[in-house]
Amino acid sequence: MRNYPPPPFRQMIAVLFFLITASLVQAGPPGAKLISEGRVNYKVDAKSLDPAVAQFLQNLSMVVYFSGDQLRVDMNMGLLGTTTTIADAKTGKTLTLMNMMGNKLAVNEIPEEAQDLKWTVETTDVIKTIAGYECRKTLIKSGQTSMVYYVTDKIAAPKIQSQFQLDIIDGYPLEIDMTSGGLAFTMVATAVFPESVPASRFSQEIPAGYELMTPDEMMQMLGGMMGK
Repeated sequence: MRNYPPPPFRQMIAVLFFLITASLVQAGPPGAKLISEGRVNYKVDAKSLDPAVAQFLQNLSMVVYFSGDQLRVDMNMGLLGTTTTIADAKTGKTLTLMNMMGNKLAVNEIPEEAQDLKWTVETTDVIKTIAGYECRKTLIKSGQTSMVYYVTDKIAAPKIQSQFQLDIIDGYPLEIDMTSGGLAFTMVATAVFPESVPASRFSQEIPAGYELMTPDEMMQMLGGMMGK
């Protein structure tokens, strides 16, 4: 039997899911000496106008692993649980595992409604140093959702066609700031580790105990993408 979080929490989980998939948008330009394999640790800060939601937005963190055509994002969402998203740029396959509030769910398809999102992108001349890397500020917006990326051209993780069509961004984001529906999130890299990553990190085999769902079933459970 699934445990369904109340509506405010479904919106919060949907936004967190958005952030995880948005973080898959990573690539480096050809020709430069780039880091093509390694790990990036992020600190995640979150705020909500709803006090009932805000109390759950504590001790969040994220780790991104990348090697060749493959990418993995692990997110610790504090009291809500954990998520893992694994993507393969060569095959186009993506698997998301969510372990939240007693539910173990798996999704390996792209939601159709998410594919319809359209983004405007504006690159600025603002430069910020994050975890020792110079990053350029990029503004992104779609409807009521706005994001600010700080992107470096020194890290070459695979360029993924993610659920949110943000592969138009050139570079790897070491900071993502996002606001949507009374929720605000900031993910900032605290350390970059050029290192070997075992192939087992990128396995898309669904672990025992996880229920495979369609994107529609997932969105229904979460109250709709971005609280819709």
